[in-house]
Amino acid sequence: MSLVIITTDDPNLESQCKQLAEKYAIPYCDPDAEKRNPGEHSSTKNAPTYILKLNQEYVSLIKSGDPKLKPFHIDFCQGKLAHRGTRANKELLGKAISLKKLNTPKVLDATAGLGRDGFLLASLGCEVVLIEQNPVLYLLLDDALKRYEKYRKESGQPQLNLKLLHQDAIEFLKSSDTYPVIYLDPMFPERNKSALVKKEMRFLHDIVGPSENDSALLEISLQKAEKRVVVKRPLHAEFLANRKPDFSYKGKAIRFDIYLAKPSKETIEMQARIRKFKGKLKWEGNLDKMRSN
Repeated sequence: MSLVIITTDDPNLESQCKQLAEKYAIPYCDPDAEKRNPGEHSSTKNAPTYILKLNQEYVSLIKSGDPKLKPFHIDFCQGKLAHRGTRANKELLGKAISLKKLNTPKVLDATAGLGRDGFLLASLGCEVVLIEQNPVLYLLLDDALKRYEKYRKESGQPQLNLKLLHQDAIEFLKSSDTYPVIYLDPMFPERNKSALVKKEMRFLHDIVGPSENDSALLEISLQKAEKRVVVKRPLHAEFLANRKPDFSYKGKAIRFDIYLAKPSKETIEMQARIRKFKGKLKWEGNLDKMRSN
């Protein structure tokens, strides 16, 4: 993963910046120290790849030494997400989570990332819990959600049932309750490094790095999902952990692989006992009819 430092040019935010640096184990860069000792972070060994910068408007991510790339921040107040995404995206995502049949289910988004799908799910009426382990992504997303909440109150937008947690998804699932739907959007395989690759995807690959626990995450998700696990993948990508889904919904560039929850051994045994009991009642009822005749 890339080296990230956190800093601010605003003296009013310096204390907050230091607190975040300590809490999330991100190296803090004192802008005054950098001015006094220019080049402190410029050596090959210490040079940061990215700078997480706080200002009064938002938290942004800046690629060090690449002035062509503008600072990146997550925004739910403007653009497509402010209008709840495109109709096609919402319809496909709604089908994937079985929005109507499960009556806007509670969803655990175990790989929140930039938070876009989780935000769309919440805008569809679902109660959504977002899990993000990477501290840089978490801070970007947390800042975006706080700005959206302020914007929502000012603009009269409906409140979304959305909760963000900074945790390891696998560890969280081990000790959590079950969820009707668990949603996974693991890092897409990196195809190439052309300029056509979206800026945010380049940031994600650099900051998060390749996923190394797909199999374990899918396995624990299948154990904790009451109805289904939904996995977002590139249209032609391999199945997550090479595990074939029950079925898929396909869009133009992506697909949603659906893994239906399997009943536990205890549930299967209980269902068998119920069927046996019902069969006995039916047999006894038929026997009573025969006697009465």
